[in-house]
Parts: sequence; C-alpha cells; structure tokens
Amino acid sequence: MAKLNGAKDGVPFKKNDPRINKEGRPKKLPDLDALLAEVLGAEKNNKSAMLLILSALCRKAQRGDVRAAELLLDRGYGKLIARQQIEMTLDGLTADELKLLTDYRIKKDESNG
Repeated sequence: MAKLNGAKDGVPFKKNDPRINKEGRPKKLPDLDALLAEVLGAEKNNKSAMLLILSALCRKAQRGDVRAAELLLDRGYGKLIARQQIEMTLDGLTADELKLLTDYRIKKDESNG
C-alpha cells in the first residue's frame, strides 16, 4: 500500500490529513438483493438457477468434494463447531460454586431493595 504524502500508519488524523475519506462510505450497488433474487430465480428447463446450483454442489459432495459437502451442511444446518467444556475457578471456587454464590447475592440484594 502506497503512503500518501509521507503519512504514517498508526498516527492519529490531523486537520486536512490526506488519509481522511471525505467522500464517505461507498454506496451499496443498486438493488443488489433484487438482482440476485432475479438471477437465482431464473428458470431453465423448469428448474430455478438456485436449484441447479444446489444440485451441482450436491453431486460434487457425493463424489468426495469435502468443500462442497461442508458448504451444503453449513448452509443447511449451521456451522457445527466442536465445543470444549472449560472448568473455571475463581480463588478456588468452581463455576457451579460461583453461580450459587452469585445467585445468593442477587436474591439477597432483591430482598434488601
């Protein structure tokens, strides 16, 4: 990335700094959502483009393309992330003991309030 007029990265902006984007954020393409819906809904041989794309991905997955299978499963069922349970302690308290103590304090505060 070229430096503009000797400006340094990580230096705060100053008045009339050439790094300032005075035009603002670029505008979203006009009606991109509508265009995508139109293109993916277009029919060929009584099948929508979206159906043809999904069918092609399914065929690739069945032939062993792991990326195609991953994409289909992620879109259909959400990303399956392996979750790891972590046991936390605070000054010797387990997470369960800390929750009990917190619940006790909340109830105590509510009764005094």
